[in-house]
Amino acid sequence: MSHTAFSSSRLSLRSAWGKPKASLSLIAAMAFAAATTGSAVAHSATHSRLSARAAQPSPPVFQGQGSRVLTTTLRATGPLIVAAAHNGSQNFVIKIVGGGSSELLVNEIGNYSGRVVWDDARKGTYRIAVEADGAWKLVLYQPVPADARRNITGSFSGKGSQAIVVRTTRSIQPILTATHRGTSNFVVRLIGFGSISGTNLLVNEIGNYKGQTLLDAELPPGTYVIAVEADGLWTLKFSP
Repeated sequence: MSHTAFSSSRLSLRSAWGKPKASLSLIAAMAFAAATTGSAVAHSATHSRLSARAAQPSPPVFQGQGSRVLTTTLRATGPLIVAAAHNGSQNFVIKIVGGGSSELLVNEIGNYSGRVVWDDARKGTYRIAVEADGAWKLVLYQPVPADARRNITGSFSGKGSQAIVVRTTRSIQPILTATHRGTSNFVVRLIGFGSISGTNLLVNEIGNYKGQTLLDAELPPGTYVIAVEADGLWTLKFSP
Protein backbone atom coordinates (compact mmCIF):
# COMPACT_ATOMS: atom_id res chain seq x y z
CA MET A 1 0.00 0.00 0.00
CA SER A 2 1.41 3.36 -1.03
CA HIS A 3 1.89 6.14 1.51
CA THR A 4 2.16 9.87 0.98
CA ALA A 5 4.75 11.38 3.33
CA PHE A 6 3.70 14.74 4.75
CA SER A 7 6.99 15.73 6.38
CA SER A 8 10.36 14.50 7.58
CA SER A 9 8.51 12.94 10.52
CA ARG A 10 8.18 9.17 10.50
CA LEU A 11 4.40 9.52 10.55
CA SER A 12 2.73 9.39 7.14
CA LEU A 13 -0.76 9.70 5.71
CA ARG A 14 -2.13 6.75 3.74
CA SER A 15 -3.28 7.31 0.17
CA ALA A 16 -6.97 8.16 -0.08
CA TRP A 17 -7.39 4.96 -2.11
CA GLY A 18 -5.76 2.78 0.54
CA LYS A 19 -7.88 0.42 2.64
CA PRO A 20 -8.22 1.92 6.10
CA LYS A 21 -7.08 -0.62 7.88
CA ALA A 22 -7.97 6.57 27.46
CA SER A 23 -8.68 4.44 29.49
CA LEU A 24 -5.73 2.98 31.35
CA SER A 25 -7.35 -0.03 33.04
CA LEU A 26 -7.04 -3.65 31.99
CA ILE A 27 -10.83 -3.91 32.16
CA ALA A 28 -11.22 -1.18 29.56
CA ALA A 29 -8.80 -2.98 27.23
CA MET A 30 -10.83 -6.18 27.52
CA ALA A 31 -14.18 -4.46 27.03
CA PHE A 32 -13.37 -2.24 24.05
CA ALA A 33 -15.65 -4.22 21.68
CA ALA A 34 -18.81 -3.97 23.81
CA ALA A 35 -21.57 -2.06 22.03
CA THR A 36 -23.06 1.01 23.70
CA THR A 37 -26.86 1.26 23.73
CA GLY A 38 -27.98 4.36 21.90
CA SER A 39 -31.28 6.21 21.89
CA ALA A 40 -33.79 5.78 19.09
CA VAL A 41 -33.07 9.30 17.91
CA ALA A 42 -29.28 8.96 17.78
CA HIS A 43 -27.58 10.45 14.75
CA SER A 44 -26.66 7.99 11.99
CA ALA A 45 -22.95 8.85 12.31
CA THR A 46 -22.99 7.83 15.98
CA HIS A 47 -24.86 4.65 15.10
CA SER A 48 -22.21 3.79 12.49
CA ARG A 49 -19.38 4.22 15.02
CA LEU A 50 -21.13 1.99 17.54
CA SER A 51 -21.79 -0.67 14.91
CA ALA A 52 -18.14 -0.67 13.91
CA ARG A 53 -17.11 -1.22 17.53
CA ALA A 54 -19.66 -3.99 18.05
CA ALA A 55 -18.39 -5.81 14.94
CA GLN A 56 -14.89 -6.19 16.40
CA PRO A 57 -14.08 -9.61 17.88
CA SER A 58 -13.28 -9.86 21.58
CA PRO A 59 -9.55 -9.50 22.29
CA PRO A 60 -7.67 -12.77 22.94
CA VAL A 61 -7.04 -13.44 26.64
CA PHE A 62 -4.36 -15.83 27.92
CA GLN A 63 -3.76 -16.89 31.52
CA GLY A 64 -1.21 -19.25 32.98
CA GLN A 65 1.40 -20.10 35.58
CA GLY A 66 5.14 -20.21 34.93
CA SER A 67 6.84 -20.29 31.53
CA ARG A 68 4.66 -21.11 28.52
CA VAL A 69 4.64 -20.81 24.73
CA LEU A 70 1.34 -19.67 23.19
CA THR A 71 0.03 -19.31 19.63
CA THR A 72 -2.15 -16.45 18.42
CA THR A 73 -3.33 -14.98 15.14
CA LEU A 74 -3.40 -11.23 14.50
CA ARG A 75 -6.27 -10.32 12.21
CA ALA A 76 -4.94 -6.95 11.09
CA THR A 77 -1.77 -4.98 10.43
CA GLY A 78 -1.27 -2.17 12.92
CA PRO A 79 -0.29 -1.46 16.52
CA LEU A 80 -0.75 -4.32 18.98
CA ILE A 81 -1.42 -3.38 22.60
CA VAL A 82 -0.59 -6.09 25.12
CA ALA A 83 -2.03 -5.67 28.62
CA ALA A 84 0.05 -7.85 30.93
CA ALA A 85 0.03 -8.73 34.61
CA HIS A 86 2.35 -10.98 36.64
CA ASN A 87 2.34 -12.06 40.29
CA GLY A 88 5.80 -13.46 40.98
CA SER A 89 9.29 -12.72 42.22
CA GLN A 90 11.57 -13.59 39.30
CA ASN A 91 11.92 -12.65 35.61
CA PHE A 92 8.77 -11.82 33.68
CA VAL A 93 9.51 -11.76 29.94
CA ILE A 94 7.13 -11.61 26.96
CA LYS A 95 8.45 -12.10 23.44
CA ILE A 96 6.42 -12.42 20.22
CA VAL A 97 7.98 -14.36 17.34
CA GLY A 98 6.70 -14.89 13.79
CA GLY A 99 6.73 -13.55 10.25
CA GLY A 100 10.46 -12.98 10.44
CA SER A 101 10.08 -10.76 13.52
CA SER A 102 11.07 -11.20 17.15
CA GLU A 103 9.70 -8.50 19.44
CA LEU A 104 10.64 -8.23 23.13
CA LEU A 105 7.64 -6.56 24.76
CA VAL A 106 8.21 -7.02 28.50
CA ASN A 107 11.41 -7.68 30.43
CA GLU A 108 10.83 -7.11 34.15
CA ILE A 109 11.47 -8.72 37.52
CA GLY A 110 8.77 -9.51 40.07
CA ASN A 111 5.21 -8.26 40.09
CA TYR A 112 4.12 -6.34 37.01
CA SER A 113 1.03 -4.66 35.60
CA GLY A 114 1.02 -2.50 32.49
CA ARG A 115 0.39 -2.12 28.78
CA VAL A 116 3.01 -2.22 26.05
CA VAL A 117 2.72 -1.56 22.31
CA TRP A 118 4.22 -3.30 19.30
CA ASP A 119 3.88 -0.47 16.82
CA ASP A 120 4.38 -2.33 13.53
CA ALA A 121 2.65 -5.67 14.10
CA ARG A 122 1.50 -7.43 10.96
CA LYS A 123 -1.39 -9.73 10.19
CA GLY A 124 -0.47 -13.39 10.68
CA THR A 125 0.18 -16.19 13.15
CA TYR A 126 2.68 -15.71 15.99
CA ARG A 127 4.09 -17.52 18.97
CA ILE A 128 4.22 -15.77 22.33
CA ALA A 129 7.01 -16.93 24.64
CA VAL A 130 6.24 -16.15 28.29
CA GLU A 131 8.95 -16.52 30.92
CA ALA A 132 7.59 -16.29 34.46
CA ASP A 133 7.63 -17.93 37.89
CA GLY A 134 4.16 -16.86 38.98
CA ALA A 135 0.62 -16.45 37.69
CA TRP A 136 0.21 -14.15 34.67
CA LYS A 137 -2.46 -12.80 32.34
CA LEU A 138 -2.24 -11.30 28.83
CA VAL A 139 -4.85 -9.44 26.79
CA LEU A 140 -4.05 -8.72 23.12
CA TYR A 141 -5.81 -5.70 21.66
CA GLN A 142 -5.55 -4.10 18.22
CA PRO A 143 -7.36 -0.74 18.27
CA VAL A 144 -9.67 0.44 15.51
CA PRO A 145 -10.47 4.12 14.73
CA ALA A 146 -13.82 3.90 16.57
CA ASP A 147 -11.91 3.28 19.82
CA ALA A 148 -10.26 6.71 19.69
CA ARG A 149 -12.74 8.78 21.66
CA ARG A 150 -10.28 11.06 23.53
CA ASN A 151 -8.74 14.08 21.87
CA ILE A 152 -4.95 14.22 21.91
CA THR A 153 -4.98 17.80 23.17
CA GLY A 154 -5.27 17.55 26.93
CA SER A 155 -3.66 15.99 29.99
CA PHE A 156 -2.93 12.35 30.77
CA SER A 157 -1.38 10.70 33.82
CA GLY A 158 -0.53 7.24 35.05
CA LYS A 159 2.02 4.91 36.56
CA GLY A 160 4.23 2.44 34.74
CA SER A 161 3.89 1.43 31.10
CA GLN A 162 0.55 2.32 29.51
CA ALA A 163 -1.13 2.88 26.14
CA ILE A 164 -3.76 5.52 25.39
CA VAL A 165 -5.84 5.62 22.18
CA VAL A 166 -6.49 9.19 20.99
CA ARG A 167 -7.53 11.18 17.93
CA THR A 168 -7.32 14.60 16.36
CA THR A 169 -9.91 16.02 13.99
CA ARG A 170 -7.61 18.72 12.63
CA SER A 171 -3.95 19.13 11.73
CA ILE A 172 -1.93 20.21 14.75
CA GLN A 173 1.70 20.47 15.83
CA PRO A 174 1.37 20.12 19.60
CA ILE A 175 3.82 20.88 22.39
CA LEU A 176 4.30 17.96 24.78
CA THR A 177 4.98 18.78 28.45
CA ALA A 178 6.01 15.63 30.32
CA THR A 179 7.11 14.62 33.82
CA HIS A 180 8.33 11.33 35.28
CA ARG A 181 9.25 10.29 38.81
CA GLY A 182 11.16 7.03 38.51
CA THR A 183 14.54 5.36 38.17
CA SER A 184 14.32 3.50 34.86
CA ASN A 185 13.54 4.31 31.22
CA PHE A 186 10.97 6.96 30.42
CA VAL A 187 9.94 6.72 26.77
CA VAL A 188 6.95 8.29 25.01
CA ARG A 189 6.01 7.33 21.45
CA LEU A 190 3.14 8.46 19.24
CA ILE A 191 1.97 5.69 16.88
CA GLY A 192 -0.46 6.22 14.02
CA PHE A 193 -3.11 3.69 13.02
CA GLY A 194 -6.20 3.54 10.83
CA SER A 195 -5.57 6.13 8.09
CA ILE A 196 -2.22 7.09 9.67
CA SER A 197 0.97 5.04 9.86
CA GLY A 198 4.38 5.49 11.45
CA THR A 199 5.93 6.20 14.84
CA ASN A 200 7.23 9.43 16.36
CA LEU A 201 9.64 9.17 19.33
CA LEU A 202 8.83 12.10 21.62
CA VAL A 203 10.76 11.41 24.85
CA ASN A 204 13.64 9.00 25.57
CA GLU A 205 15.13 9.57 29.03
CA ILE A 206 16.21 7.68 32.16
CA GLY A 207 15.04 8.46 35.69
CA ASN A 208 13.29 11.62 36.80
CA TYR A 209 12.31 13.97 33.98
CA LYS A 210 10.54 17.28 33.47
CA GLY A 211 10.52 19.07 30.15
CA GLN A 212 8.87 20.03 26.89
CA THR A 213 9.25 18.94 23.30
CA LEU A 214 7.77 20.09 20.00
CA LEU A 215 6.68 17.52 17.45
CA ASP A 216 8.78 17.62 14.30
CA ALA A 217 5.80 18.29 12.05
CA GLU A 218 2.05 18.68 12.02
CA LEU A 219 -0.05 15.65 12.85
CA PRO A 220 -2.70 15.03 10.20
CA PRO A 221 -6.26 14.33 11.34
CA GLY A 222 -6.57 10.72 12.42
CA THR A 223 -6.09 8.22 15.21
CA TYR A 224 -3.01 7.50 17.34
CA VAL A 225 -1.73 5.46 20.26
CA ILE A 226 0.31 7.21 22.95
CA ALA A 227 2.73 4.53 24.20
CA VAL A 228 4.41 5.26 27.54
CA GLU A 229 7.27 3.16 28.93
CA ALA A 230 7.96 4.04 32.57
CA ASP A 231 8.50 2.60 36.03
CA GLY A 232 7.12 5.53 38.03
CA LEU A 233 4.42 8.16 38.05
CA TRP A 234 4.16 10.30 34.90
CA THR A 235 2.12 13.12 33.39
CA LEU A 236 1.66 14.23 29.79
CA LYS A 237 0.06 17.36 28.41
CA PHE A 238 -0.38 18.00 24.69
CA SER A 239 -1.00 21.70 23.97
CA PRO A 240 -1.83 23.12 20.51
